[in-house]
Amino acid sequence: MCYIKKANRLLVKKGDFLKMNVKKRFIITLFIFLIFSTNFFIISANNEYAEKNNIYNISETNTEKNTEIKKEVEKTCWELFIKNVINKFLQNFVLSIFPTPTPAPTPIPTPTLIPTPPPTPVPIPKYSVHDKETQGKKIPILMYHDVSEETWGLENLFTKPEEFEKHLKYLKDNGFQTITFEDLDNISDFDKPILLTFDDGYVGNYLYAYPLLKKYNMKATVFIISDAVYSKTCLSIDQLKEMSDSGFWSIQSHTKTHYYMGQAVPGEKLKQELKESKERIQEITGKEVIALAYPNGEYNESILPYVKQEYKYGLLKNGGVFRCGDDLVKMKRMGIYRNTSFEAFKSIVNQ
Repeated sequence: MCYIKKANRLLVKKGDFLKMNVKKRFIITLFIFLIFSTNFFIISANNEYAEKNNIYNISETNTEKNTEIKKEVEKTCWELFIKNVINKFLQNFVLSIFPTPTPAPTPIPTPTLIPTPPPTPVPIPKYSVHDKETQGKKIPILMYHDVSEETWGLENLFTKPEEFEKHLKYLKDNGFQTITFEDLDNISDFDKPILLTFDDGYVGNYLYAYPLLKKYNMKATVFIISDAVYSKTCLSIDQLKEMSDSGFWSIQSHTKTHYYMGQAVPGEKLKQELKESKERIQEITGKEVIALAYPNGEYNESILPYVKQEYKYGLLKNGGVFRCGDDLVKMKRMGIYRNTSFEAFKSIVNQ
C-alpha cells in the first residue's frame, strides 16, 4: 500500500510539473504509470488476500479454498487498481491542461466612516457703546467738510485730495478700522475703530473722497442739509443714492436748513428741522437715519430731549476723543482742515 500512496503523491504534485508543456506532462505521467503498475497490483493483491483470509477464517491447509479466494481477491484487486490508477491519471492529466484557478480573495468591505460633527461654535458676545463691557473704549471721530483742490468760501474747509489719501493710507497701515454709526451697536467687533465724518454734504465728497475710500476699502459718514440737495455745490439725490448703496458711505442728518441750535428753543421749528430732515434722507436712501451733527457744533440743553426722540447720536464739532460711556448726544469730534499738517493728523488720531 505504501507504493500506491507514494505514486498517488507523485501524481498530484503539481509544482514544477505544471510548468511543463502538455506533451511532456503526458509522457511523464504515462512513465510513472508503467513503473508502478506492477508493484501496485502485486502488493494490493497480497493485502486483499490477507484480508479475505481473515474475514473467512480460511485455513492455510485448505488449499482448494485458498485458491478460489486468491482468484477472487486478485480479480477484485485488479479492478480496484485499474480504477484508482485511471482516476489519478485522468485527474492529473486534466489538471495539467486546465489548472484549477485560484479563487479571488473575498473583498473586505470598506467600513463606512461616520464623520465626527464639528463642535458647536461658542458665540462671541457682542457689545455696543451702551454696554458696561465697552466703557472707556476709545473711538476717534474726525470731522472733515470737503475734499477738493479748488476752494470757495472758507478755504480751510477744503482738504486737498492728496492729503486725504495720505490720511487714509496712514490709517490703513496702522490698523485703524473705519466704521459708521450703524457699527456702534457691535463696537466689540472692532479693535481699533475710527469714524470719518463730513459735514454739509459738499459735492467734493462724491468727486474726490468717494473714489479714495473705494481705493482703500474704507468707510465714512456724510451729514447733509436735506434742503440743499438741489444746490450745485452739494450732493445730488442721485449721488446720495449711489454713495449709500455702495456701502462706503452712511448718509446722516445736518438738519433741514443748517439750523443753528445754540439759541434754539423747543417748538415747531425745531421739530421740523429734526424730523423732516430725517424723513427726507430716509426717503432718498431707504435706510434709517440715526445720527445728527449739530450745525457749527452748537446745541443747548433744552433741545436734547427732542434730539433723542429722533436720533440715537448727536455730534459736536470738537472736544477731543470720544470714549464709550460718554454722552451719546454729545459725541466729541476732532477737526481736520486744509492747514492740518500730516504730523498734526497723526497726533490727533493717536490721542
